[in-house]
Amino acid sequence: MRNNTFEESYFKGHYCKNTGNFQKKDLQKLFNWYWGWITYFQRYVDLQNGAGKNVLEVGCGIAPISKILSERGFQTYASDISSYAIENTKKLQKNTIFFIQDITIRKTISKKFDIIIACEVVEHINSITTGLKNLKKMLKKDGVIILSTPFPCKKAYDDPTHINVHEKEYWEEQLQKVGFIKTVSFYLSFLPFLYFLDKRLSIALPMKIPWKYINSTTILIAWNK
Repeated sequence: MRNNTFEESYFKGHYCKNTGNFQKKDLQKLFNWYWGWITYFQRYVDLQNGAGKNVLEVGCGIAPISKILSERGFQTYASDISSYAIENTKKLQKNTIFFIQDITIRKTISKKFDIIIACEVVEHINSITTGLKNLKKMLKKDGVIILSTPFPCKKAYDDPTHINVHEKEYWEEQLQKVGFIKTVSFYLSFLPFLYFLDKRLSIALPMKIPWKYINSTTILIAWNK
């Protein structure tokens, strides 16, 4: 997938409903939205106390996860293939270190991370093995990676840049193939719109709901060795 696919036209076109115009209100909306995700991930990974830990948000867009975790004491880093996204997002967040990265080409920086989170990213890349290998190289020993990616359904193919959409068993196999261990996978679904009102209304339901009005996705958590 070419880098220019995810530049200004993408964020003002298909993805505009998510990032808006990269304003504070757009960041707050997704902050509320991902609050429910992070709350559920907490069952498997300590995302509450970030003192002395660093985390990388890959494919960050407007970087809502970085904002959540920065407020919890993590040193946050965020990367995206899109220079447009990085240029606009770093104006909104001063406590996160941003950089441009294509995970299918190379390991961009030498730093190692305790946690890497890539939500709704891997379905966009054409070289799954290379991408996962590069992410693994950026993890500390015993570090953890958290991925989310849509499962096959009509809604998943609405975005023409979704070029690798698979069931969770495929992703489990790919993670194990590149050397991750102790993989946990499950589905999460979220009720729409309520999170507009308050972050506490972003409630995760542990089930697969392939319905266009429900946001439903696959979650994979794996540990480095």
